[in-house]
Amino acid sequence: MNYFKRFIFFNISFAIIFAFFIVLSDFILEFFIPTYDVSFDPIFLLTLFTAGLFLSFNKSQLFFYVFILFISSLQFIQISSIVYFGYSILPSEIHKIFSEFSDIKDVIFAEASSFLIVPVSLFIPLAIIIAANRFFGKNSLKIPFAFILVLLLFVPKIERATRRDVQFFFPSPIRYSFHNTINAFSFYVGKEIWIDNNFKMPEEFYSPYTLEKYEPKAKNIVLVIGESVNPQHLSLFGYNRTTTPFLDSLKENDKFDYQEAISSGVSTHSSVAFFLNGVREPGNTKEIKSKTFNLFKLAKEQGFSTFFISAQDAKTAYEIGNKYIDKIATKEENPLLFKAKRDQALVDILNGLTLSDRNFIVIQMRTPHAPYKDNYDKDSDFDIFSGENDRVDTYDNSILYFDFVLKDIFNNLKKYIENSGYFIFVSDHGQVFGENGFYGHNKLDLSVASIPFFSYSASGDKIPVKTPSQYETAEWIGELLGYKFINPNLQDNIFYVHGNNFLSDYEFISYTKIDGDITEQNKTMLSRFIQERQK
Repeated sequence: MNYFKRFIFFNISFAIIFAFFIVLSDFILEFFIPTYDVSFDPIFLLTLFTAGLFLSFNKSQLFFYVFILFISSLQFIQISSIVYFGYSILPSEIHKIFSEFSDIKDVIFAEASSFLIVPVSLFIPLAIIIAANRFFGKNSLKIPFAFILVLLLFVPKIERATRRDVQFFFPSPIRYSFHNTINAFSFYVGKEIWIDNNFKMPEEFYSPYTLEKYEPKAKNIVLVIGESVNPQHLSLFGYNRTTTPFLDSLKENDKFDYQEAISSGVSTHSSVAFFLNGVREPGNTKEIKSKTFNLFKLAKEQGFSTFFISAQDAKTAYEIGNKYIDKIATKEENPLLFKAKRDQALVDILNGLTLSDRNFIVIQMRTPHAPYKDNYDKDSDFDIFSGENDRVDTYDNSILYFDFVLKDIFNNLKKYIENSGYFIFVSDHGQVFGENGFYGHNKLDLSVASIPFFSYSASGDKIPVKTPSQYETAEWIGELLGYKFINPNLQDNIFYVHGNNFLSDYEFISYTKIDGDITEQNKTMLSRFIQERQK
């Protein structure tokens, strides 16, 4: 009984302190950095509590101090990245700590005042954890080899990294920094460290983007980014099943425009990063990071209130310009709401927004992502198609639900759309069902890049190109926001579809578009493309 009392008070008390003060760093950062904003994550806090509990069972003080020193080192790197660059470190960037150590050291010394927040936000919480260990440790319950339990909490993450792509380890702008740290360094140790990191984009390979600014053409822009929407399965485009009754009802409206389009990438991570940053060329990550054409940034500079509402995890929002967004709400912040209401939760969140005279609202849907049948309830009004095969039937049913949610979003925001506004839809990428012998997406193929585009505007204004690429869609939205994109790297009629891991040497497709007709040119690696251009 006495052992149990000791466990309840000393071990659990230390575990609570450990969990709280590990994340305290983020709240200190929020105080000093207005654009830094994390969300409550009970599951990760429970993980930290468990780690603290296992750590309290540990007999070895040497292990305790080595462990604290280790996580302090990783967090020092992470928080330094947040403070200096404004974003969490990527797995692909960790090797620069070693290859560019001299330059990093010079920057830290030259701008020491900017980095003062790093030790303040990091070492004060860790000092309290060390003090708690000294205070509670002598009387807490100890278990032989408890350090193994601590390690077992983190090792599976590294093992997972050996089997998954980097996009599953991208940082989330609303996660606790230590959560992003675990993800980044797990992928680095599990995979990145074994990859040849010699590839590097030539610094001056692309000319920088510039802008011309004028008065915005719109007061309100609602941009909906779909998920895995294949235009060939929309009755709007002539599909033999009535999957989009709402969109079909807009067909004859002069304010409505619809056509097939081409995505920037075959995965959400690549397409959204290229699209929302208005980047066209392969490997032009310099412009993705500089945000010259970033739509949120442009909207913010023109006095728009900016919103990003997503039914997906926040890691899909990597590099979209978070510091220019007034309100971010994702599935991670509202897991129970999205579990109960799926994409209709987006409407609930929209109803809670405080909008202004000028609004730029980006809504990211989840439906009809696989598994398709999880997007709607069995035996509901959306479970009506059968007779093809289960994959096609459930996808078509989820498209029917997608159309229903889209109608709800449109009607919810209609008064803003009709007030000098635009309602624009483009999917992140497509979805294939046996074309060219495969299913799904992520495979680098032009069929995966086939997506729907449609818009509704109060003025009846329409995008001025046929079969728009996502780059041209971003360019048009930029015009509505009051900007002309000046991209000196443009090659007439040549566009690109980017592969998954665009932060490394990756494969992409180039294609030509003449009067809306698409012709695939070739598929090539970025390194080869650079070599050929430099000849």
